[in-house]
Amino acid sequence: MRVLLVNDYREAGGCEQVMHRTAVGLRSRGHRVEVLTRDDVGGRRWPLGYLESRRARRMLRARLDDIEPDVVHFFNVYHELSPAVLAEAHDWRRGRPTRVVMTCADAHLVCPNAAMQVYGRGGRTLHDHLHDQAKLVAGRALWLTRWDERSWAHSVLKAAQHAWNYQWHRRWRCLDAVICASAFLERSLRATGVPCVRIPDPLPDVIPPRTIEPDRSNLRLVFCGRVEPEKGLAPFVESVAGIEGWTLAVVGDGRELDRVRAVVTACGLDDRVVFHGRVSSRAAVEHIARADVLVLPSRCSENAPSSMFEALACGTGLLVGNLGGMPEIVEESGVGLVFDPFDDTSTRLGLERAIETHLGGGVTIDATAYLASRSIEKYLDRLELLYTGGTGGMPCVC
Repeated sequence: MRVLLVNDYREAGGCEQVMHRTAVGLRSRGHRVEVLTRDDVGGRRWPLGYLESRRARRMLRARLDDIEPDVVHFFNVYHELSPAVLAEAHDWRRGRPTRVVMTCADAHLVCPNAAMQVYGRGGRTLHDHLHDQAKLVAGRALWLTRWDERSWAHSVLKAAQHAWNYQWHRRWRCLDAVICASAFLERSLRATGVPCVRIPDPLPDVIPPRTIEPDRSNLRLVFCGRVEPEKGLAPFVESVAGIEGWTLAVVGDGRELDRVRAVVTACGLDDRVVFHGRVSSRAAVEHIARADVLVLPSRCSENAPSSMFEALACGTGLLVGNLGGMPEIVEESGVGLVFDPFDDTSTRLGLERAIETHLGGGVTIDATAYLASRSIEKYLDRLELLYTGGTGGMPCVC
């Protein structure tokens, strides 16, 4: 098959890693795979390009004419390329048997804020319940809701992109299927009316084994990901500062990094928190393998963080927020603890339980059976079946 993968970025975060593994895996099976990103388009230069990038449409049309793909597989396209590329694929494939699918890492198809967050005088608020979400994107509420913490101008731009592309033009109509890695996201995106199929993201090819000896006097935590406000790292550190018996490795960078550093210093934790900055994907997994527990205190509705599966594969435990798809990973794998990241008491109890378990000898983490369904081969099998007109997904656990 000829497959065109389309995404905003070539390298950035978890979505880009999934796209890369998809490309490498499909090529290994003999498929011709091409990739189109903002690097090919030249980036978005005007705010209106956020609503509809004509340059991205022209570039996609040229690539479609050149390749004549059997499958067009979109990933994230709303930051740079704009959802208008969906309309271009829709126009191009008329009369052709080409399949068009999209892997969604978030809820941007149904919400102007992809993490389903709104902002007000009380700060950030989650709206991950479908009833609340439907009310927020209807009528005047769409324009009166603050969707972006940076400014009202950014918020209006997000509302305009959503209204133009999804409410007025319903550009998801070009999609034959929406691929979701979690049951949580699958439930959220059913509002589009597009068939949703659950296909877990593939694990990395190489997972380093655990090579450290356990230190029963100290719980080694690791945070791995973007250090952004919605990831909740600063409030987590503030909440647990008075608890003894833990250290933290922070792997990643972002807008919130300076605040986290300031909180660490203010709480007198400079000797217990180490910042490693942004590292390669392999180095990040190695950091996870050297820790006892991966902590993800996200204050947004995460889909299915790849770092959680990497931790399970390494034999590293989980301590995660109770939002989005993270609790279902803990429940289905039988590994880890869940806490409410907005509640200081719940956060402290979560860490105390993790420390108590560690001091008591820890637990043997064997998620082999659970992770078997997330191998690259299983992922490619499901993807090929979807590409050829089947469903390819796992049953939804609702």
